Amino acid sequence: MTMTPQEVQQHFMAYLEATECTVIEKSPEHVTVKLSPQADKMLTNRPYYWGFVERTGAPAETLSFNFVFDPEKYDERLAKAEEAKAKTQLNAPAQDPLLARYYGNAPVLPILGPGRIQRENIGYGSSRLAQIWNASREEGKCVYLFQQRDAEPRPRGRSTPYEQWLGVCFKVEFSCDLKREELFFSESRCPAARLPKTSLPF
Repeated sequence: MTMTPQEVQQHFMAYLEATECTVIEKSPEHVTVKLSPQADKMLTNRPYYWGFVERTGAPAETLSFNFVFDPEKYDERLAKAEEAKAKTQLNAPAQDPLLARYYGNAPVLPILGPGRIQRENIGYGSSRLAQIWNASREEGKCVYLFQQRDAEPRPRGRSTPYEQWLGVCFKVEFSCDLKREELFFSESRCPAARLPKTSLPF
């Protein structure tokens, strides 16, 4: 089984939207986000920092990431942007000529600290994608599912009654010198008069 970059991006965006991350920049090849506190706690492995923030009440500074889903196309687009930027900077002086005469040319330093945006290539099998799936599994153990019904013509003023369903998940374990577990799900539509009044044995 494999996933296309578009499918990976759909999974990623669904998680980022569910955790209310702020999207800074988005294209078909990448997304740049500032993580929400919830996503930062789950993805960045900074327990000491979050313990300090919770103890002192200091404002939290979450990390920003540039998640690249199609590295080849993204690198091509970056190279074209760099070429265009270099052409425009040839005519303009890089630094103030007066300061450069007395102090020399200062090298351009990389951005470090809170303003830094880390780049990560995301594909099927990457550790960050597995981490997001694990975080979704941990936080999404209980899910409400709703059925989108087709629009039926009904008289105005009447409400549509709810339909009752009974869904049961159960695990069967076979054990001897080896052990095997199987998960089963059963559901049925129950009219109100037929709902069982006794509690389930498990």
